[in-house]
Amino acid sequence: MSDLGERVLVYLSILPDKVNRLERNSESMKDPLFRFLEREVTVASNLLDLIRKHLKDINLMCKGEINATNLLK
Repeated sequence: MSDLGERVLVYLSILPDKVNRLERNSESMKDPLFRFLEREVTVASNLLDLIRKHLKDINLMCKGEINATNLLK
């Protein structure tokens, strides 16, 4: 468990805290490529948030602060 806890901390240090979202304006919304990239960035940002949350939960589990759930296992 201690090895897993150390690896989780390494992953958390490597991953960015957040992904900067693209700025919308009336001109950019006319561009289909911009709309495509905006959707992809939004999905990536949400996925990054979920991954960081799960890694933090795994770290707490390794420390014994929370119980192991099926999701964490």
